Amino acid sequence: MKTATSVYVTRDFHCPAEDLFRWLIEPGRIIQWFGPKHLSVTKAHVDLIAMGGFSFKMRKPDGHTFFIEGTYLQVDHSQQLVFTLCYQGLGTSTPPDSVVSITLQAIEPQLTRLSLIQKFEIIPPDIDLRTEAWKYMLIKLGQNVKNC
Repeated sequence: MKTATSVYVTRDFHCPAEDLFRWLIEPGRIIQWFGPKHLSVTKAHVDLIAMGGFSFKMRKPDGHTFFIEGTYLQVDHSQQLVFTLCYQGLGTSTPPDSVVSITLQAIEPQLTRLSLIQKFEIIPPDIDLRTEAWKYMLIKLGQNVKNC
């Protein structure tokens, strides 16, 4: 059920689920697509075990850096990732913590549907921007995986 405290995004990718999953978990690949407009990942660390964590060092155009961090709650290879998501170092504009669930469904051998739900306990004032950020990142992801 959709609620005002959640972001929902679905996108199809022309590659096998196993290949798409690697783009979600490998630091060298994450750096290529993760980050809303005008932000870039300068460093990514991933500890892909249940209750392991990740940390992405982000850079704004003005050079200011902050971190997006989380803990993996569920890892089902090539099928699902569930993780917490929190921001460190943004000051007063910090979005509330959330839980992100990404599900991959093989539609055909070379076609995978990615469904993302980001649930917030407290609704962020810019929830529409959160939706647009994920859409933008998934477009960038699609541009990278087209060569799978």
